[in-house]
Amino acid sequence: MIKLEVKADSESVTYYAIMSQRTPEIGETLIWQAHIWVYPPKIKEDIVREFEGEVFIKPKTGLPVAIEYSKGMLWVISGKGAVKRLAVQGD
Repeated sequence: MIKLEVKADSESVTYYAIMSQRTPEIGETLIWQAHIWVYPPKIKEDIVREFEGEVFIKPKTGLPVAIEYSKGMLWVISGKGAVKRLAVQGD
């Protein structure tokens, strides 16, 4: 599942994707928060809604790099601290 969030203050607006992905091979659900580059611009309509989607993982790091959902692609911003693992839930 993909859930989009926004954090705004007087200086900037930052968009995040909260992603949960079931990994049957290890029997856990991984949950991440990723700072995303926003396109399409109508993403504001999608904030706080949940979507089915596919998370693309970089094999070398095991971290998400892109998200495909019904309205297009979301790209995770690269750099230290852009992706945080929020939880691992056992099944």
